[in-house]
Amino acid sequence: MSLPLCQFPLLIHVEIFKHLEFEQIFMLSLCSENTKRLIQRIRLKAKKLRYTIEDDQVSVHGGFTDDERDLEFIAAMKCVTSISRKKTISVKLGGEPIKCRFERNSHTLKYLEPENKNALELLKNLIDSLFHSKPIIQLKLHSPDSLSSSNIFDDISDTSFMFENLDASELEAHLTKYPNHHSLDFFSDLTKRDLKQYSKIWEIEGLTLRGSRLISSRAMKYFSGRCLILHNAEIMYSALIKMIPKWQKKEGLHILHAVVIHTFASDDFIDELLDELNVLDWDGITRLKMFNYDPRYFTLTLE
Repeated sequence: MSLPLCQFPLLIHVEIFKHLEFEQIFMLSLCSENTKRLIQRIRLKAKKLRYTIEDDQVSVHGGFTDDERDLEFIAAMKCVTSISRKKTISVKLGGEPIKCRFERNSHTLKYLEPENKNALELLKNLIDSLFHSKPIIQLKLHSPDSLSSSNIFDDISDTSFMFENLDASELEAHLTKYPNHHSLDFFSDLTKRDLKQYSKIWEIEGLTLRGSRLISSRAMKYFSGRCLILHNAEIMYSALIKMIPKWQKKEGLHILHAVVIHTFASDDFIDELLDELNVLDWDGITRLKMFNYDPRYFTLTLE
């Protein structure tokens, strides 16, 4: 037995949609223009949207809060070389009809690239139309091409670069176009040539370098943001000796909140550093200050 959803009063609609997941709301918006307009009347307010963009696929997650753990799957689209005519359907995506196939197992809309070159932008337009608020936009980019395609967004707060061989000029152009970044996450091994002294990345509030290695000391020297995370760090003794006292005496680094370093340094190195900084052993009684996780930064998930 089917339910005449569009015929219910608005308050009933609100209660129904409160119990639906993001993915269900998205799929309903594809059913008809009337259903899409109904969803728009509900005036849903997402807090955060995350787009994961690969060469042939894009997926979107969203949440009603800032917390990363509240993100839910919304939609996925994949470019394919062929679709069976018997399984082809036509849906209106972002104001334009496209031919695609819905894969039930993976919950993915598959489409043909020659016919739908603007599929990512159409998907973005549809999702934008479903939410009354202006949510935080986060990107996870898996290739240089995905970085190029990201210029369709109006504003971006966080970007994670999941690929190697990141071009420094394209990175600076990305930060120039989207100056309101809260955090950056790099999986590639950046070099000193990529990260010059006046690079915009040093001013970002949350910065994660997962292959920091030889640029670790440079990051500690030039970073002026709030949270810095260095994975696989090769830390120079002098860099730490300069940074930590400067931070303690508040001679700089005024907004720095935390530095997290994952390193393979020897115990002797750590002991020598602690002695130099006059670090006291914990007495087992004094209550230690805790690091407060800030859910605005999706790069600060400590592993």
